[in-house]
Amino acid sequence: MPEDRKEEVEVIITKVMEDHNLQQCQREFCNALARTIKNEYVDRDVGLVDYQIAVLKSILAAKIDAENPSDIFNDSIQRKKWVQTFVFNYLRQILRENKKALHTKIYKRYVPLEDHILNTILKAIKIDTIRLDHQPTEDGYKISINTFLLSTKTISMLNETRTMYFNDVEIIISPDKINIRRIGEQKFVKEKSNEQTPVGEQSFDQDDDGEMNARDLLEAKVTRKEKSMEMNTIDRLKRRVPEHALPVLSIYLEDDRPQQYIDEFGLGKPKIVHISKFLGLSSKEVKRVLSVIKLNLMVVDLGY
Repeated sequence: MPEDRKEEVEVIITKVMEDHNLQQCQREFCNALARTIKNEYVDRDVGLVDYQIAVLKSILAAKIDAENPSDIFNDSIQRKKWVQTFVFNYLRQILRENKKALHTKIYKRYVPLEDHILNTILKAIKIDTIRLDHQPTEDGYKISINTFLLSTKTISMLNETRTMYFNDVEIIISPDKINIRRIGEQKFVKEKSNEQTPVGEQSFDQDDDGEMNARDLLEAKVTRKEKSMEMNTIDRLKRRVPEHALPVLSIYLEDDRPQQYIDEFGLGKPKIVHISKFLGLSSKEVKRVLSVIKLNLMVVDLGY
């Protein structure tokens, strides 16, 4: 988007945010989120970010659908009616997505390779409904089980897994046990799991511990073309966020994560308490910066 268009949008956002006639709308929006969803929305700054997103939606819609968008935003009465419609529609969307009693979401985490293999095997054996027991060993796990009872499908999966990871993990199948033994240095892999989470304990765009994972908004198993688009989005996001937000963003982007942070806190999903300690910021300030990153990510996704 040309710079003059960007400046035009930013001027309208400022005008709306400072509009006295929309202050009550802004308060009702933030209070509804804090009262209903709670969690991070107890912090008014977080609610204001979503309010700004709703305002941005109203501006973009006017640019696309309205014959004379400038007339809408230059007239206080039309501006109030137009913006309120999008604000409360967006509020309903957020509340609707958080209203379900339980919902399933995919979480990503880094786990040791031997743990990933154990989880894969246990999931397969669960389908076979066979009794088993498993204990950690010095370099992996031992699963006590009558392997003669395993289905052909599970045996095939075990052989495929053994072939896939033969350089890193040894899988030994005996009549009464399965040994998973790490070879050499410990390696980590990304693992996905489905969990059901009660509403009120997380919001529609947060991770299982209530913390935003910016990288999760960008990651997926993608084609080469999509991967290129993803990197373009990351580059644009880096250029757009304020300078003070870059250290927090770098921790969430795996390729940019400081080695010193990895040495101290590991490869797993960044936690607010760790970021706070590493950067010397308060937890509230980290959450505020994450809200800023979230807003800028949406703006980038919309093509700005």
